[in-house]
Amino acid sequence: MSNSVMTKEQLHSKEYVKAGAGAGKTYRITKKLGNLIQQGDIAPEKILAVTFTNAAAGEMRQRIRTYLIENGLKAEAEKVKDATISTIHGFGLSLIERFAFETGISPKPRQLTEAEQNQLIRQALSEVSVIEQVLNDLSRYGYKGKFNGDVFETAVDKFKAQILQVIHKLRTLGKGSDTQEVQALIQRSSAEIERLYGANLSKAETLNKDLWRAIEALKNAYPEKSVLKELWGSNPASRKFVEQVYSATPEDIENNWGCWVALQYAKAPKIEKSDDVQFASDIWDAAGKLRVHPGPLDDAKHHIHALLMGAGETLKQYQQAKEQSGLVDFSDMVHLANHILNNPSSLSEMIARYDCLIIDEFQDTNPLQFALLNRFQEAGVPTLVVGDLKQSIMGFQGADSRLFAGLLAKGEQSDDIQVDELTNNWRSTVDVMKFVNQVGDTLYGDEYQPLAIAPQAEYHSQLPAVHQLNFDTDAWALDGKSKKKHSMNKDALNTLAKHISDLLGDGVEVTDKHSNKKRALRPSDIAVLGADHSSLYNFSKVLNQFGIQTKITQSGFMQSEAVQWVINGIKYIADSSNHFAVLDLLTSSYANQALQPLLETYFQQHYFSDPVVDTLHQISYKARLQTFAVAVSMVIDALDIWNKLSCREDYAQQRANVLKLIELAQTFEDTQPESLEAMGIYGKNLHSFIVWLSESVNNDGADKQPDVDLNAEQSVVLSTWHASKGLEWPVVMVLNIHKEFAPRLPSTDVAYQSDDINSMLDSSYVRLLFGFADNHTKEQMLEALWPETINTLKNLTYVALTRARESLILPWFDNDKPNSMLGLIRPLFTRPDFDIMRTNMILADIPEDDKSAAVSNKLLACKDVEVTNTLAVVSPSAVHELQADKSTLNKVTVGDVLDLSVFDAELQANETGTWIHKFYEVGLLKEALLPNCYRLLPEALRDNVDKAG
Repeated sequence: MSNSVMTKEQLHSKEYVKAGAGAGKTYRITKKLGNLIQQGDIAPEKILAVTFTNAAAGEMRQRIRTYLIENGLKAEAEKVKDATISTIHGFGLSLIERFAFETGISPKPRQLTEAEQNQLIRQALSEVSVIEQVLNDLSRYGYKGKFNGDVFETAVDKFKAQILQVIHKLRTLGKGSDTQEVQALIQRSSAEIERLYGANLSKAETLNKDLWRAIEALKNAYPEKSVLKELWGSNPASRKFVEQVYSATPEDIENNWGCWVALQYAKAPKIEKSDDVQFASDIWDAAGKLRVHPGPLDDAKHHIHALLMGAGETLKQYQQAKEQSGLVDFSDMVHLANHILNNPSSLSEMIARYDCLIIDEFQDTNPLQFALLNRFQEAGVPTLVVGDLKQSIMGFQGADSRLFAGLLAKGEQSDDIQVDELTNNWRSTVDVMKFVNQVGDTLYGDEYQPLAIAPQAEYHSQLPAVHQLNFDTDAWALDGKSKKKHSMNKDALNTLAKHISDLLGDGVEVTDKHSNKKRALRPSDIAVLGADHSSLYNFSKVLNQFGIQTKITQSGFMQSEAVQWVINGIKYIADSSNHFAVLDLLTSSYANQALQPLLETYFQQHYFSDPVVDTLHQISYKARLQTFAVAVSMVIDALDIWNKLSCREDYAQQRANVLKLIELAQTFEDTQPESLEAMGIYGKNLHSFIVWLSESVNNDGADKQPDVDLNAEQSVVLSTWHASKGLEWPVVMVLNIHKEFAPRLPSTDVAYQSDDINSMLDSSYVRLLFGFADNHTKEQMLEALWPETINTLKNLTYVALTRARESLILPWFDNDKPNSMLGLIRPLFTRPDFDIMRTNMILADIPEDDKSAAVSNKLLACKDVEVTNTLAVVSPSAVHELQADKSTLNKVTVGDVLDLSVFDAELQANETGTWIHKFYEVGLLKEALLPNCYRLLPEALRDNVDKAG
């Protein structure tokens, strides 16, 4: 860009720019602002630019400064530091601080963490009475307890989670604290569910009588259930039908919609061939009219009322609690800022401060954020909005692309608004862009603008633009689908890891993004994108087995071994009577002591006699007087944590986790009492630190383990589809493209009664759709959700497939699912003129070294030893050139192999396993105690085991 020629720019009152992936939107913003500053149309310090991450804000500021400096505008570049370039929340907070005196808000409000916010909302929710109608009959409203992974979620948990979702949506709208406003929202949501349910309803009393009459008729004909069960019970469906006939009561008919469904038609050959089939047909016909029964609809409307009123009351109490303590949360930064600008004088002052407004990634704006920014736009501040509807994938966070769509629609119809679309690509090779354009056309049809390669950005690659790794369904299957085929969930990961390993070993070159020169492919040039963290974590472990280092954000901070060791130590010095903490520490991988001897010693002496316990006891008094970070550090030193970790393969990660624990201790030290009280924590001590730590990790995603950047260039990057947005790599592999997408019930989202941007916000409401018992009704609800589901899938597909600069690798398992990434782009791959590289994949094994010598984290011995290295003799003539040198190696002792065949005659397999477990527990602790283990064996075995070594 140095010495580039600045072109004449126009400062439009409103300019909306559509920018596809890699189209150079940041360059467009930078160049436009630089030229406007050069022309004197705007002052650099009077720029208001809003982005959605701090990193993006920093990059935009730096790019503008660099552009100005390269064009000789050094004084102007210096003034850019005074421009307002920040996230929307940062801008909102600056407004709160500026107008604190006028509005009676604290000028330096304390910001709630997400954990504190959630706890305060839950406390407010516990005081709300309007939800009791639903709470007292949760099953009627579709709430049932079930396992979510390893955790059992009760019906109450599910109901509270539903209310919290409603609260989140209300906050993105900036609504819910006013009772009349909530009543209007209830009416809108109820009207929508009435529309979807259908208008041609019958009378409940008539439908109930018809069904009960049909049931009674069958029971009168067959008074004994056993007789009818014998006649009709040929399959589970018919047996269930008979059971329901005899168990149904008049009360069930009035409000148990599951009972109605159980009485609806199901395939039952014996019943249909029976001479008395008419009795069953009458019941089937009557129960089948559930779809026109007003009862389920009335329940849904009561449900909507309870959720919205409950959420509204909760928000009101939550807001009061925050105001009393001088606290704000993230949403307040936008909501309060918007409230401040309701004052004309405040708005006028802020408008006078800025010459222009820039909004980046506008498709990620939520309604409340739009309301704040739109005030400046409508007040006449020249506005440049940049975004891409095709990259709208953050709806789960409250973003709403319909706002940008509304702006664009308004712009297309107005002569006063400039609408533009970027048409060049600055990211990918010609061949990759050919594929991207074909994908765009397949996904969006005429709405897609093809991107051409910018002449100055053109380069070529020796890699295939698109590489299809085909997993034939004759040989591969999803888990649980076929025992005769390889698993796509497990075996395929080995095959894909080997593909990446081979790619890194092939000597392939890529074009460096910064130097524009060819260089060898590095692991960091490769990104693997997946649907979720779980699948990526599993693949990360497989890549590690192939010797490939990975960079991935993992959860499990609190459960990591080293953190648990330290926490148990803290618990003990906080309370020396906490014997469970000591027991957990000593029996963990920290000390590997056997449980039974410890318990026996404790019951005899009433304390644990162990050097570790003695050391903790010695520091307990002093540690309680220190700051929390110092106290944690004292426990770490007392337990000799760094030494304990030094021989572990995962040393770097465990060390990073412990360092994070120290940082969190300092965070707790700095937390204000009001914030702690908001979480229900009173006072600061080591006990409350542990409580705070648990609450913080469980509520705001702080359970992520810190990134360990051992060597960034040597690590393959693993990222979710969502997190990859805005990023790029030379080589990208996209996993899980066969994953099927489908809408789910219950559903909580934002809806609008108008699609006119001028009235959208006023007409907005929270739409609540439920999983009705009747399948037909349920399908009607799901049908309403399908358009947004497919749109999100299209956008995710576009984002994931546009991250590659030189090569896109697609593991291809075509299981004929239409609602998947693969299903959307399948038509492309069937075209005869579609030029890609295809490889049929075969099963690959884990490298032999990893199979035969998996390294344990628990070692018998670990020490440095000096060894003498001598080069191997290749030929007699080379002998005189050989030289020996000394080096230090890390020696690990894992013990000898024990022949277990000697146990077979005397012990059952489980008894053998128990003995071996005890043997290793004792051996890892203190080898001198091993003879005690032999005494546990039958006498006939002792000599044989001794001989076997």
